[in-house]
Amino acid sequence: MSEALSCGSVPIITDIPSFRMMTNNGLLGVLWQPGNKNSFATAAISAISKSLENEGAACIDFFRKTLSFDAIARAAAQHYQDVIEDRIRNTR
Repeated sequence: MSEALSCGSVPIITDIPSFRMMTNNGLLGVLWQPGNKNSFATAAISAISKSLENEGAACIDFFRKTLSFDAIARAAAQHYQDVIEDRIRNTR
């Protein structure tokens, strides 16, 4: 999924927590309810009615800011820093 976003592919995927996160809470592409063919059909129609050029660019941008190796490393480093600072505050 993340590889598809990095290429600008517009996702039409099931609405599960991990995919919700990877689509910026459904702002990118379209989410559909698992096991519901009508939900999928509606999602597909919704996806093809979007500006695929704009949507694809938004997918790439979101990937770079949130899901790329650099973005994940920055987030992890920030979490570690927060833990260290919290630990220091609590030992005083």
